[in-house]
Amino acid sequence: MQLLRQTAPASNSSAGFSHPWEWYTWSEEFLGVVSAWAECADALEDPEMIHVSGGVEYDYTFSLPLESLPHEYPRHSLVEVAHSARNLKLPRNIVLLTDLFSDKLDGVRFHRLLSCIRSAIVDVAGGDQWAALHAPPKPVGPTIGEFPLHADLYVPWMLLNVFDDVPDDESGASLFLSIDELREAIELVADIIPIDTRAGIERCLRRIRATDGFQELYSSLYGQGSGLVRQPNDWTAALRSEMTARCSSVKFERGQGYLLDDRSWLHGRTAPTHGVPPNRIHRLVFKNVL
Repeated sequence: MQLLRQTAPASNSSAGFSHPWEWYTWSEEFLGVVSAWAECADALEDPEMIHVSGGVEYDYTFSLPLESLPHEYPRHSLVEVAHSARNLKLPRNIVLLTDLFSDKLDGVRFHRLLSCIRSAIVDVAGGDQWAALHAPPKPVGPTIGEFPLHADLYVPWMLLNVFDDVPDDESGASLFLSIDELREAIELVADIIPIDTRAGIERCLRRIRATDGFQELYSSLYGQGSGLVRQPNDWTAALRSEMTARCSSVKFERGQGYLLDDRSWLHGRTAPTHGVPPNRIHRLVFKNVL
């Protein structure tokens, strides 16, 4: 099953891009899955939040077992989606997504759909609970501001973010920086960054991880502490300036999003008006086999 097809650039396609990225939307095959899904989605219970043992921080996921679906629903279609996700091959650049919501697929239904897709991927992966996470966004709240460039570094590495409750102004824009651009920025201030720190950053970005690594990378870039406010490193200001000079940005609208390799790209956001509501984004992180 093909999950995505290329589409015309969205109206915000030229905003802040320094890369020739292409826009995609759902394929006709996937829209067929959505159409069948819409007939039973409203009758499902809210997805359960479960803990996946072995993580450091990012170890919770929403999940709905396929057994919770009505018997008449064609569960095999979600298994096909799971196989397609695990065999998905991304271009080197970020995949930008648009027109993902419709009258048959709103934010609530999409949340439930991702919870079932997460379970289907785990089943296809032989029960590997880390094969996919429908991970809740955090932190949330009305006072949360910017989120500097970072990598989430979940155990799985393919990151899908779809935006739902976002401000209708230009605040809360998404920021992107490739790992090659990060290396360029580090090289320019390498004289003030310890060698072991530079080696640690590279170690963080290895695809295969036993546990999540957000804190390790974030501390190397921005300083020690907890949360997003840190005691900066000696090199933080200079490195952040070089990173900012190279990053691209776009303000995603509701029903838009992106798909990327979380080991190849840093991402972040400018401060959104009124903070970050719990349903700002819907996130699926998964492993592929390519």
